[in-house]
Amino acid sequence: MLALLLLAPLLWEAGVGPALPLDNNVPLAVVASVRGALEWPAAAAGVRGVALLGPEGSYNWYDNKYGQDGFRGWAVLAEVEGHARARSLQAFLRTGLGIGQVRKIPHGADSLEGSIGPAARLSLGARGAISDGFWIGVEGGVLWFVNVRHGDSDPLLPRARPEPLIPAALVLLTIGMRR
Repeated sequence: MLALLLLAPLLWEAGVGPALPLDNNVPLAVVASVRGALEWPAAAAGVRGVALLGPEGSYNWYDNKYGQDGFRGWAVLAEVEGHARARSLQAFLRTGLGIGQVRKIPHGADSLEGSIGPAARLSLGARGAISDGFWIGVEGGVLWFVNVRHGDSDPLLPRARPEPLIPAALVLLTIGMRR
């Protein structure tokens, strides 16, 4: 079993693309992702770091509400992947579980903010070889955040209920290499 792990090729992948919360009217944020994984003929297992890099968001004291311009967060996930056995063009399905945090999302008169908590990811994509050991790809999926609450708001207004899950749609253009 240990030999199977030691002999598996190591994959490195970096991606960038747009991210959008699925339940708020918030502009696109940039998502950056880095992944390392061990690969076998039809599967891979690894670790991914994700950063959602939207603007911080601003509070307009005159209107007493947050502007619609903030979306920040991060996640670190353990991932498993099933992929086609072909080397030149591979379709894949990935799922991951880990921890993450929504830093800020505007939400009506206040904002949504999160503490560190569970995060989950599901994606589907394809990658194609551009030379021996290098590939480019595209991947689309959803990243869910938990432990999200309403942040600072007018103390005279009633607090809204907590949000159980905040999903974000992600599209990544990736480049990777195999060791």
